[in-house]
Amino acid sequence: GLLARQDRRPGHRWLGGMLNEYGLHTPHGAQGRIIHLVAAACAPGGRYFGSAEQVEPLRLAIRALLSAQYEDGTVDLYATNFRSPPDTAFFLEGICPATALLRASPSPAYRALAEELGRFVGRGADGLVTGGVHTPNHRWVVCAALALANSLFPNPRYVARIDAWLAEGIDLDPDGQYTEKSTTVYSPIVDRALVFVARLLNRPALLEPVRKNLEMTLYYVHPDGE
Repeated sequence: GLLARQDRRPGHRWLGGMLNEYGLHTPHGAQGRIIHLVAAACAPGGRYFGSAEQVEPLRLAIRALLSAQYEDGTVDLYATNFRSPPDTAFFLEGICPATALLRASPSPAYRALAEELGRFVGRGADGLVTGGVHTPNHRWVVCAALALANSLFPNPRYVARIDAWLAEGIDLDPDGQYTEKSTTVYSPIVDRALVFVARLLNRPALLEPVRKNLEMTLYYVHPDGE
């Protein structure tokens, strides 16, 4: 079904992308297409594992994503943020694992696509080295994205930028709540980001605020599970 909805019009600006619910092509649509196609192509035992028919749709989706990326490495979130480093960081949280899966594929065609997708990663990470953020959680999402990019393309500039953000200190209060008080959105975003950095850069101390936040979250769960 996803393949049937991919835009295949020759010469179209968003060739390889997909319309959203508002009838618009967006960078997020191209990113989602890539993640889904890679997951299907790289899941052993799945119907589409290593399938040759997935190669061209995936190549076109990567093309759409690269065409949406600005020269500074950033992308737009059409609803509110333009040329946005933190939104680019959210992209890399999904695109970096997809790149790693393609690299590990037994198929030469998929490994070649990893190089194409790696162009987005490299350009995006370069934008995060100098770009700013909008809200407190974005600092840690940027750190996670740079840690992921560094795992694919080691670069001391990425680690230095991570260290600069971490030097501000994790914004956790004594109860285990982050600055942006949200048990279902921002807390999971920050927890996931800190786990990425802790694991990829061997910073186990960063798991402590995650544990404290998760322990606090238990107190917000009602008896019925809400």
